[in-house]
Amino acid sequence: MNDITFTGIKGLHTYKIKNHNNPDNPILRISAKLSNDADGYDLSDYFNYLRKSRKEYREYCKNFDDPTAIELDCLTINEKGFGKRNAFKLNRIPLLFDRDEVIPIFEFLARFTKRAAESTTSPVQKEFINKVNSAITEAAAKYFEIPLKSLFRDNHKRF
Repeated sequence: MNDITFTGIKGLHTYKIKNHNNPDNPILRISAKLSNDADGYDLSDYFNYLRKSRKEYREYCKNFDDPTAIELDCLTINEKGFGKRNAFKLNRIPLLFDRDEVIPIFEFLARFTKRAAESTTSPVQKEFINKVNSAITEAAAKYFEIPLKSLFRDNHKRF
């Protein structure tokens, strides 16, 4: 855990939490405080992406105790007949990648995790955060029905 950053992301912490519903796959949690400063406008970006997102997420995904705080959970769910998939929670609110109105919040999360991985000097945190970023990329690829390799082959991402 370290607080040295080169972005508007402060107090970055990563946790593995026991998942009682799926003990073999812990919940991966990333928490941080977002700010607007010379190093980045991550807090404004968060609110802008939230504003573009689904109504329920605009209303409930803000941390009302501390609007600068963000907590992202990534967990693996085993669905009968469908296999494993990644699921996400933002400030304890489940996010469903089921409609286009959700794309903005996932776009923010992809950017947030990429910037968070770049801002940490800890190789352990970097690997952890990159796993969550990969899970977000995979969820987006499934939603758009794009082969995962094509997201990386074309030097641009759709989200």
